[in-house]
Amino acid sequence: MGKSTLHRSMALDYKCAVGTDDFMRLPWEAVPNAVIRVLSEHDSWLLEGVQALRVLRRWIRDRDDFPGVDVCYYLTTPLAERTPRHWSMAKAIEKHWRDVMPRLVADGTQIIREVMLDAG
Repeated sequence: MGKSTLHRSMALDYKCAVGTDDFMRLPWEAVPNAVIRVLSEHDSWLLEGVQALRVLRRWIRDRDDFPGVDVCYYLTTPLAERTPRHWSMAKAIEKHWRDVMPRLVADGTQIIREVMLDAG
């Protein structure tokens, strides 16, 4: 199961469900702060997208109001062949993961590394 499919299947369980791809009309560097503004207005939210870790990293690093995360799904198994651009992006995401993970673990976040799709 990919991240967008998982996001859609869980979205109705949250007051706010945000996909970072919905903010791609903004400059790349502006996306994290724009997403944080939306999420910080809700006490229950779901975040998905290629910039999700950048959002969490910025929130943790630059602000005092990071609310913590209950569960983090970190999907690393590609569902299609990666292009050189995908490999480059995966490397950057892994760097952001290493920055964010210690805080999430310290906060007691449940980390789920992969999700299997039920064929039924």
